[in-house]
Amino acid sequence: MPTPRPETSTMPLGTLRRFRRRRTSLLDADFVPFSNFVSRGLCLFKEKAVGIVQTPQHFFNSDPIQNNLAISEVFPDEQRFFFDIIMPSKDAWELAFCCGTSSIVRFSALREIGGFPTDSVTEDFLLTVRLRERGYKTLYLNEKLSAGLAPEGINEYAVQRARWCLGLVQICRGRSGPFRLGHGLPILFRISLIETFLYWGASFLFRMCCMLAPILYFLFNIRMVQADLSDAIAHFAPMVITQAAITAWLGGGRMLPLIADVYQMLIAPEIITVVALTLMRPGGHKFKVTAKGIHYAGLNVHWRLLFRFLVLASVTILGLAKGFAFDHADLIEDGGALNLFWAWYNLLVLTICCLVCIEQPRRRLDERFSTKERVLIKIGDQARVYEVTDVSASGMRLAGEISDPVGSPANVILGRIESPAVIARKGANDFAISFIGDDAREAMTRRVYSDRYGKPLDEIYPSRVLRRILHRLVR
Repeated sequence: MPTPRPETSTMPLGTLRRFRRRRTSLLDADFVPFSNFVSRGLCLFKEKAVGIVQTPQHFFNSDPIQNNLAISEVFPDEQRFFFDIIMPSKDAWELAFCCGTSSIVRFSALREIGGFPTDSVTEDFLLTVRLRERGYKTLYLNEKLSAGLAPEGINEYAVQRARWCLGLVQICRGRSGPFRLGHGLPILFRISLIETFLYWGASFLFRMCCMLAPILYFLFNIRMVQADLSDAIAHFAPMVITQAAITAWLGGGRMLPLIADVYQMLIAPEIITVVALTLMRPGGHKFKVTAKGIHYAGLNVHWRLLFRFLVLASVTILGLAKGFAFDHADLIEDGGALNLFWAWYNLLVLTICCLVCIEQPRRRLDERFSTKERVLIKIGDQARVYEVTDVSASGMRLAGEISDPVGSPANVILGRIESPAVIARKGANDFAISFIGDDAREAMTRRVYSDRYGKPLDEIYPSRVLRRILHRLVR
């Protein structure tokens, strides 16, 4: 259950000012807080045991998987399942934790523990742990109160996830680990730490084992799972179908098994390596910052990563060919059915991974947001109302026809914003305009990067996601 939304109107202005002086907000440099960020978050600090209020992280750009598969309009970013489903569930058991940006911290509690802890590269998560040791808890306010930049490239995505993994393993190996005695962590919080560690330490390893299982079976007759056809149908198939259906239902489509496996395979070897090295040597690792604001003007192929997936796909195909063409064995019985299913599914995952390795260009310097609103365009003595289809800090696209040529000056009135502009492009049924001047850009930046645009997807249809991926594959 998500934390109930506070009613900010009941808090006197003087009380709000005192609260502000005693709290500190955490915001990454690439995040923009909305105007009600502070007032909404502070209300939950009425309870003195609250040390941190965390709000969800939303992004106004697509992550590299969304962008490279062209599914941004039909499938949300990876973090939506975590912030919309996992964190509210953790909050119901008082297990929510600080995720860094878009949070507010009680300053007196921060001083009580001596400031931000530095014995983990994920000091935000560790901050929750150390405050929990002192009796403070973290609450999750499930409201969109800020927006920021998601990693734009595969390399940046891998760096970010590897750092998260490194920090969590450092916490579990440190003095605040779940098996340490005497630090005062509740038993449920210890279990939550173990569960989070197993996500990084076991799920990626399991994903790689699933990728290697059919290869080892067909090429070397090494069986990771002993199951014939009847066992697979009676036990394995119901488990897979039930798990996928329940996950899709609970997550509202935010988590699709196929896409989740793609996300994991992109970084699985790196995560496994980080876990192994950090378990052996928790300290001495460099902190790697996730680069942001990167714009790829053309295609950028990640050859090393692409080669990895091509090798795995080639070996899988070789194993299938050996089983069918050379051995002439009965693949349906004696464990072959399960591995046959694994092999074809893995080939599908690897094919999508190869598509993701081809970084699609991000030609626009400013993010565009779909919208439906009206704008008044004045050109010379004529004024006409048009419908805006998308908008950015530098311009907008409008539906309809215009007779004036490209380059013609215009005047735009959008709400309280009035700005000079120029016709930048003309199409058969639409045209685009670009704003002129720094004042116009500043005004549009304030308007665009607010809670007005970038609304989350209301409904997610797996069929649409698969159609987009298939279109990306064949185009």
